[in-house]
Amino acid sequence: MVGISYAGAGLGGLQEAMLAKSLPYLYEAHSSFAKLFGKGGVKTLKVGRSLADVLLASDRPADASKLYAHLLSEARRGVALTTDSNVVDLERRYAEALADSGHGKEASRILMDQSSRLRASAGFASEAYAESCVAWAHSLVMTRDIVGAARAFRVGATAYAACLGSEHPETIDAKMRAANCEAMLYATRSAGDGAYDVPKPTDDVDVILPTPRDNVVEEEDSTALAVVQ
Repeated sequence: MVGISYAGAGLGGLQEAMLAKSLPYLYEAHSSFAKLFGKGGVKTLKVGRSLADVLLASDRPADASKLYAHLLSEARRGVALTTDSNVVDLERRYAEALADSGHGKEASRILMDQSSRLRASAGFASEAYAESCVAWAHSLVMTRDIVGAARAFRVGATAYAACLGSEHPETIDAKMRAANCEAMLYATRSAGDGAYDVPKPTDDVDVILPTPRDNVVEEEDSTALAVVQ
């Protein structure tokens, strides 16, 4: 939904059964790591994220969203800034699970606020901000806000264009072109014709995004045990 790919998503029956069998082992590992390194430890969060990823890939988005919420809460306690890369990654995965479990509007709100925070901290010409805009755009598609999706894709494409002087311009250029195509596609759908001004790297676009809330999302402090059992 938000541009995150999961190993195992969309697999056949045999692979899905293997994923299901891995859940108890991942849960045991998560519990052990929590005792050794603490609930908010980097290693604990990493194995917990793997457990949540498997839940999502196993067609259990509601359970995955509860675990992502718990992991996100723990990750935020361990960092000073909510723009920390682990927090940003968990927010996107949490939004993915929320959308897949029928809470698309909440997922979109999380990603909208994330993009606003990243622009304020990293600036418009940052790959992190561009990726967040594209993730937000995908969530808007899920809520059938086609006009908003086209606009968010366009902002993401323009932000990518501003990053073309980075160390990996070819990758940035490919992402920019992909976002451009998505922007044109959804703008065409919303307008009913093919007319749309796709941004170019030289475009000077004045972008105004919503003001982020002070509290991005309130998660329940659930545990992995409650999710898996």
